[in-house]
Amino acid sequence: MREKILDYIKSGNGKITFKELKRKFELDTITLNNYLLELKLNGEILQKGNKYSNFPDDLLIGDISTSINGNKAIFYDGKRINVSKDSFNEVLYNDVVTFKINEHDEALIYSIVDRRIKNITCEIVIEDGVKKVIPYHKDITVNLSTQDIRNLLDGDIILVDIDKDIEDEEECNAKIVKKIGNKDDPNIEEISIALNYGFDNDYSDEYLEELKKLPNSISEEDVASRHDYRKTKTFTIDGTYTKDMDDALGDPVMDENGNITFRVDISDVSHFVKPDSVMFKRACEKTTSLYLNDSVFHMFHHILSNGICSLNEGVDRLTKSVIITVDVNGNIIDYEVVNSVINSNKKMTYENVDKILNNEGVPSGYEEYVDDIKLLYEASNRIRKRMEKNGLISFSSTDLDKKYDADGNLISYEKMEESPGRKLIEFLMIAANESVANLMLYSGIPGVFRVHEFPSLKKVNDAIKVINEMGKRIKKLKEIDDSIVIQKIQESLKNDENYEIYSAIFLKFMKRARYSTNNLGHFALALSSYCHFTSPIRRLADLLVHMILNILIETPELIANINYDKMENELNSLCSRASKMERQADHAEQEADQTSIIRSMKKDIGEEFEATILEVGNKFKIKVNSIDVYIDDKSFEYHIKYDKKRHMFYDYTNNLYLKVGTKVLVRLRDVDVINRNLKISVLNVIEPKKLTKKK
Repeated sequence: MREKILDYIKSGNGKITFKELKRKFELDTITLNNYLLELKLNGEILQKGNKYSNFPDDLLIGDISTSINGNKAIFYDGKRINVSKDSFNEVLYNDVVTFKINEHDEALIYSIVDRRIKNITCEIVIEDGVKKVIPYHKDITVNLSTQDIRNLLDGDIILVDIDKDIEDEEECNAKIVKKIGNKDDPNIEEISIALNYGFDNDYSDEYLEELKKLPNSISEEDVASRHDYRKTKTFTIDGTYTKDMDDALGDPVMDENGNITFRVDISDVSHFVKPDSVMFKRACEKTTSLYLNDSVFHMFHHILSNGICSLNEGVDRLTKSVIITVDVNGNIIDYEVVNSVINSNKKMTYENVDKILNNEGVPSGYEEYVDDIKLLYEASNRIRKRMEKNGLISFSSTDLDKKYDADGNLISYEKMEESPGRKLIEFLMIAANESVANLMLYSGIPGVFRVHEFPSLKKVNDAIKVINEMGKRIKKLKEIDDSIVIQKIQESLKNDENYEIYSAIFLKFMKRARYSTNNLGHFALALSSYCHFTSPIRRLADLLVHMILNILIETPELIANINYDKMENELNSLCSRASKMERQADHAEQEADQTSIIRSMKKDIGEEFEATILEVGNKFKIKVNSIDVYIDDKSFEYHIKYDKKRHMFYDYTNNLYLKVGTKVLVRLRDVDVINRNLKISVLNVIEPKKLTKKK
């Protein structure tokens, strides 16, 4: 349906209206809006007023949310582009916009593609006896009525609804949605961030009433028609503090031909959450659980996600199991999906599994599972090698391993290193997702797929150009037939000290993975079909797949009576919503990571750090202690000039231009937690001959 809408808009010469689309495709308003938003965010169509057209070549699309200091700006292609005064009052922090660059190198806003933040959090501050509303955003003055502000106290944190129809965005009228808490409350910043992006842990009375009706244990009636794996060896592998465990493994065996068969068990949330329930409707709104530092904003209430649906050790749990056989080359030569019941023998941790796989000894209580773990790791490696042969692209991970004290303060963080235990789980789950995707595809009924489309040749070559400016010599591509060509480039860069930067550059120019009823394959995974099935506790897409499997497994006789068009339209609407909320969650998690690190750096004011330049332009971005900071020439304490012709900074002491990958020494001047920003001074260039190019 998405492609049909796109083709129809392209054929309309900019004259297609919303009403015409609604009439043509017989879609409800919400479903059509979701399709159109997805097409707009992908830069495929343009909306101006009530008319839609193909996205013109002379327009750009950018995200104002990437500006974390200074005035409103768009960071595009490594450059900071200030928003034109003519457009300044049209946009809010975090908007996605289309724009043109005018003769003054400013962004002239053409249209707002998506206003991500409908509500914002604010702090009440009393200065000289006057109550002020300070939003956790810049360039917005929020005015509340006297009645709204009367009962608020100094330090109160509130959520307000902005009137987006006003003419002067700088003098916003707003109304209070609710009081969140006080600035000194535990996790108040995480709560504020979550609310800004549409997540919360609020549940209606109707929801809580449904929750009360959930059983505390599994009945014999529940398991009567299921495959019973309760007496087989079954275990989970998760983080030490994980409470919502939705996947388990069991029964690994190798036959005389070297084929390995194993079982992946996934919590059967769909047995308890029905399509007409209040719990399901809330899941359709949130679409994902949000993990911010040490806070969780659940898609499902923790009574369900940590209780009857969590595959806890020593209790019966309902599951959907995928029994998979892989050959010596990692090919899936057989699979079966069944409703099942399990009883996990042991909750394992990644750390202890890593000890076994790294030959560092066997932790107590793991003795009888050593052979099973090693056989599953062999199966996982086979699957990984098969995918690598077909073009699997591995990007450098930016995940951080963070540790907190009892009060929730960040005490340490470091890049999360590759772990054999995590890799074991990753590729066995991929095999389960791939198998279920194939089952849906071959069934013929509408499914929910995780798709990652081929990247634009132009954008990939743009990425190569940036990398070459750092001193590499990569040939531009003439075509992209498959992911192997990108994989080879990535592999050639892996031993370079700037690999993380190269990986981030490539990732930036790739298309985002999304959910769709149209199976378009997964480019980065080098798979022709793929879905998300393994996390129904925390992702709506996985739950929808489980519900589709219920039709195929439990009531196949009803398939002939399905209204395919209606089912596909409903699923696509939910796919669009899930893709959008996934983007929201990514932004929220990045902001929360940044906030916790910035907060922890108050003690480091005055200290010096090594930083790396990530983007160059009229302002450039550097990474300091995992924090991205935009700076200009006012931040320099040594001889530096800005070359307007080349749009680059010039160090005239060393006769060098600064570029991506340059290492610089910086001093932390101050910390601004509310605005998620560090104030720094750049002291010097580190290893200038190695990391910058001569004039």
